[in-house]
Amino acid sequence: MQPDSRRQRRMVARTALVGVILLCAVPFTAPFAAWVLPAPMMAVTTRERWPAAVAACTALLVGGFGWNALIFALAAWFVGWVAGDAIRRKESLYVPLIAGALTFIMLELVQLAFIQAHGLDIGQQITRWVSRMWSDWAHALDGLDAQRTSDALAARIRLMLPASLCIIAVILSALNLTAGRLLLGRIGEGAPSLLAGWRLPMEVAAVYMLSLPLLWFRSFETTSVWWQCVNTIAVVAGFLIAIQGMSCVWRRIKPEHWRWAWLVLIAGIVPLIPYGANLYVLLGLVDMLSGLRRQ
Repeated sequence: MQPDSRRQRRMVARTALVGVILLCAVPFTAPFAAWVLPAPMMAVTTRERWPAAVAACTALLVGGFGWNALIFALAAWFVGWVAGDAIRRKESLYVPLIAGALTFIMLELVQLAFIQAHGLDIGQQITRWVSRMWSDWAHALDGLDAQRTSDALAARIRLMLPASLCIIAVILSALNLTAGRLLLGRIGEGAPSLLAGWRLPMEVAAVYMLSLPLLWFRSFETTSVWWQCVNTIAVVAGFLIAIQGMSCVWRRIKPEHWRWAWLVLIAGIVPLIPYGANLYVLLGLVDMLSGLRRQ
């Protein structure tokens, strides 16, 4: 890399870091900027990362995060350190992806604990929110049916909350990794792509297949912790296997510049197609089995 190009890359990375830190100091944007703070942390040097973490902590304090500011700043420093070194060394990005996802899950739990500590019950808040939203749609139902439907929907959301937190954490980790690679410029170009090299171990497929009969035959009481665990495992494993299916298509699309257009298209269309996501789960299972056969 030429000196001018290296200097320009560092300037872009520092500008992005300063911009995100400034957004963290604004109460309106801080709840959003805090989740993308690891991305510019990946692109700066090790010596710059600690002062950046201190500045981010101060900005989050100004933005109203309270004692959570220190936790978010340390988490951003940790993910930036792990992922930034992996990208520079051209290593597999799955270790930083997992480390980032676990860190984001921890941050989500910290936020939920913070909300709970302020006297807000998450379950009750979900029920109230669903009731308020459902009241605008349920004019065609009588009062009893509307209440039953609202309660069932709120129970479903509470049931899916752990799985949703895990999926959001994986997505946030992947987005930060992708943004970090882009900010690193040519240094990040040699690092392996997340989708192109996505290879799940067969144990994920085995866990997914074992969880499905437990769901179909309702092996546990629907109000038990075990039922929620089985639902969480099935949803998270299915999500990861669906990514395997997307990776299978991604590797076969030529030319490469069409890949991102396809990804945006899929993200917009698949939710509108009945059982569209299940098709990618099936494709992911087939891809995993074909990979096992080649081994």
